Amino acid sequence: MRTIGITGSSGSDFEHLSSPVAVAVDTAGRTYVADQWGGRVQVFDSTGAYLATVGNSGGKQTGQMRSTGGLAFDNAGNLWIAGR
Repeated sequence: MRTIGITGSSGSDFEHLSSPVAVAVDTAGRTYVADQWGGRVQVFDSTGAYLATVGNSGGKQTGQMRSTGGLAFDNAGNLWIAGR
């Protein structure tokens, strides 16, 4: 079994999550993890390798999120992120 990231501690780098609250998987097998207090969504490939971060700026502008709370894909494959 392969361990992804570092368990037992939180953080804002690629190997940590501050407060993961939701997970969604797209049709290509990529995993999206909503990190509530990190204000971001981390994206991993089907093997668990880090691909990208959505958000992580903590604001009200386009591309910024204050607190992620849920993830869902619509029928067209668009990712929807619930937050505040």
